Amino acid sequence: MYLDDIVVYVRSSLQEHNARLVEIFNKLRQHKLKLQPEKCEFLRKEVIYVGHEITDDKIKSDSIKLKAIREFPIPIKIKDIQAFIGYYRNLLKIFPRSPNL
Repeated sequence: MYLDDIVVYVRSSLQEHNARLVEIFNKLRQHKLKLQPEKCEFLRKEVIYVGHEITDDKIKSDSIKLKAIREFPIPIKIKDIQAFIGYYRNLLKIFPRSPNL
């Protein structure tokens, strides 16, 4: 089994961030899961994750994804429309946002 990403987001302080990291490392160790250090990044001020730009003061849709939506060819078949909505659903304002974002 593989776990691709762990994103730790803290608004308050470096101390709280470090405390959360220790909790996560302990849970990983407890369940005998390992990290690949060469793939780890720490103390990032912003990150693009699942179609969103997460910064220290806001979460917004990734500008590259929004450009892709604007330039997407007009779907003709129902399957094309369903595929488009399935892929870009969280970025489209006509759909409710996921409570996790």
